[in-house]
Formats: sequence, C-alpha cells, structure tokens
Amino acid sequence: MKIKLTCKPKFINATGSRHSSPNFESVLNRNFRLVAENQIWVSDIAYI
Repeated sequence: MKIKLTCKPKFINATGSRHSSPNFESVLNRNFRLVAENQIWVSDIAYI
C-alpha cells in the first residue's frame, strides 16, 4: 500500500528578523510627559 507518515511542523516563524528593513530609533526615549494634547501619537501592530 506504500503508506507514509507526514508530520506538520510544530512552529512556523512568519516574520523573520533577518531583513533589510531599517530599524528606527525611539524618538520619545521613554519620556511620556505631555505639555499639550496631540503631541504624541502611538500605534501598535499585533499579529495573531
């Protein structure tokens, strides 16, 4: 019958750290004190 076992990989890394995209430096430098409104805007991208 020539039956063969096939296994799926346990984990697939969807994003690689070895890419040519630039890494941007932190502009805030952990200084979150605001003097006025709408000075600092923050966003986040999360992959599920």
